Amino acid sequence: MNREVPEIRCIKFDLMGATAIITGGASGIGRATAEIMVRSNANVIIADLNENGQLIADKINGKYERTCLFKKTDVTSEEDVKAVVEMAVEQFGSLDIAVCSAAISGDHNDIANETMDNWDKVTCVDSTGVMLMNKYAINQFLAQDSGGVICNLASIFGLVAAPSNIAYSAAKGAVINLTKSAGTAYASRGIRVNCVCPGIINTPLVPDHMKNNYRRMHPMHRMGEDFEIGSIVTFLCSENARFITGAAIPVDGGYTSL
Repeated sequence: MNREVPEIRCIKFDLMGATAIITGGASGIGRATAEIMVRSNANVIIADLNENGQLIADKINGKYERTCLFKKTDVTSEEDVKAVVEMAVEQFGSLDIAVCSAAISGDHNDIANETMDNWDKVTCVDSTGVMLMNKYAINQFLAQDSGGVICNLASIFGLVAAPSNIAYSAAKGAVINLTKSAGTAYASRGIRVNCVCPGIINTPLVPDHMKNNYRRMHPMHRMGEDFEIGSIVTFLCSENARFITGAAIPVDGGYTSL
């Protein structure tokens, strides 16, 4: 896969030994975020249904001082989500950061042609899965009484319409308002919750024949890269962003400014 822009290998913040869970960390934005966070002095657990997450964790472990682990996790299972939070505390003594990156796009249906099967699948992963991770992370933060940070991955299509993918657009809109609600509900307890709304990101899931169309969609005339989103997520989870909560931040090459 050819990158749109060269990777910035120097992206680094100081997460000061924090423990992070990253759902969907076996691929795409989640994988890029996992590496940037370990490089930035955090211990990371990749929580993903894809068992390739173990290979990713092993590869990251060989490069940096901090630890990267893998736990097979279905974000739609309350027991799985609870278990990965417990694992973080058992392995590292606390949970300090949660990144909710796991998502599916589902079938591209307009509302007149939507099916309940597609609607339920997308809603369960993209909205309910985020709610569950936020719930159990926040409960752990409250028990520790030392604050904590969550970054949810929404989408530009939670901010503006995606008429041809109603389930995905609705679910990502829900993530944005969940973020605003959670980010304000616990702000006085030192808990911050934000979300990033990426534009079209250059991953193997983007068909080659669609890439030029996606480039034209963005005023920068290119797609984003996974590490560009991962760097913003890591910034939001760092002390550099300690006055930001309840925010939905577009990282979209200007798309939502049109």
